[in-house]
Amino acid sequence: MNLSSSKKYIVKLSSNISYIFYLSQSEIIECNIYNSDGSLLSNEQIGKHKTKDFSVTIDSADKIHLVCIAPDGNLLYYLFHNSEWEHKIISKLDVKSNTYRYLMLYIKNRTTHIIYSRSNLLNPVVYTIEHLYWSSKTITKKTVTSYLPGKHPRSYQVQVDSVGNIHLVYNSLYKYTNQLYYIKFNLLHKKWSLCEIISDAKNEQSHPSILIDKKDSLHVVWCAIENSNFTLKHKLKPNVSNPRFNWRPTKNVLNDNSNYIAPLIIEFENALHLYCKKNNDVFESISVDDGRNWSNINIKALNKDNNIEIFCYVSNSVSDIKKLTISQLYAIANSTLQFIGIDINPAKKNDDDTCNHKIQCQHATYVSTNTANLTTCKTDIDSTELTLTEVKNRLHEIEIEQSKLETKLEGYRKDLHIINENILSTHDECSLLDQKIALSQPDKVSLAKRIKTFFK
Repeated sequence: MNLSSSKKYIVKLSSNISYIFYLSQSEIIECNIYNSDGSLLSNEQIGKHKTKDFSVTIDSADKIHLVCIAPDGNLLYYLFHNSEWEHKIISKLDVKSNTYRYLMLYIKNRTTHIIYSRSNLLNPVVYTIEHLYWSSKTITKKTVTSYLPGKHPRSYQVQVDSVGNIHLVYNSLYKYTNQLYYIKFNLLHKKWSLCEIISDAKNEQSHPSILIDKKDSLHVVWCAIENSNFTLKHKLKPNVSNPRFNWRPTKNVLNDNSNYIAPLIIEFENALHLYCKKNNDVFESISVDDGRNWSNINIKALNKDNNIEIFCYVSNSVSDIKKLTISQLYAIANSTLQFIGIDINPAKKNDDDTCNHKIQCQHATYVSTNTANLTTCKTDIDSTELTLTEVKNRLHEIEIEQSKLETKLEGYRKDLHIINENILSTHDECSLLDQKIALSQPDKVSLAKRIKTFFK
């Protein structure tokens, strides 16, 4: 197996079967399938055509969604369900005039989002981020922003909060240095905000990674170049679904000039785990107070064979949903799939499994029967939890619709207030006119008498 593309995805189903998607050396999307204990089961190709770029995600019904750009510019949308792939063309991109990069696909609360950047072949130094989204058959297209990526372009980072708003962080040149910018899409108003710089303009910034945790707080980690050395930074914006909360001051994760790079952040059992690289080895630091303080750095994996890579990660595994908030992780994928750092392999035995094994040695038949019953119960519980997740998503949709109705109602109230004011104003004008008419009556009578007297 040769994972040649720099962009790779791990998609885990609720059954704990994992799919790894990547571009082969021939630029065709391939998929390696691993069972729940991380052993390679099979490999398959997705389509037969070459691909410029692609992105993958999964919905709450365990359907895998994949979007890719074909060489002719067709934007293809694939759907994997019941062991079958279906696809259709959803748009046509102008690949003769533009270069397209950083394709990203997200599904939240029944709304599908596709984000990508393009640069014109005649002016390749300027990138423009564009956004397609739909919740029905109509696709809406919006321009997010334009920026200068500099000599070493890097992909922007995207997260979606609990109500479906999109949060995007990207690198752009500002006064000859690379800085971090933040921009937000409000799903209710269908509008992107103005961009804002969130890093220190005095130094060069790189390698951003972002995460929205279970409290809807946005975490940004990145590398700042200070005194010709890399320093890891962390910035927090609490409760991003509420516009009243502002960014907190930037914090150093580790000592200055520590020279750790490629950071990424994971929430595991209510603690933040930061992973980074130094000399190709992977290290970990932990915070239990939303990033205010971080533990001493610990090495988690030696990368002697240079086979540790960063993967995008999406999962419907019940154990992941309970314990994890994650968008990226370090892993090794070859004949086995091994995650670096946190243990998210459900097949690994825990204390309860060991206890059950001891009981089984004494009461084989009894344990066998009850294990089957427990498995059935666990399946029922898993199904219930997934149903609760769907209910939660539906409640979010209802909240959004309620907000829309409240906004419309407020508009109707304002219109009614204006109409009432106009009616009162018209009534006052009518009253004033009646007074003028009444005052003019004596003059009319006097004029009539003069005319009669003149003709006598």
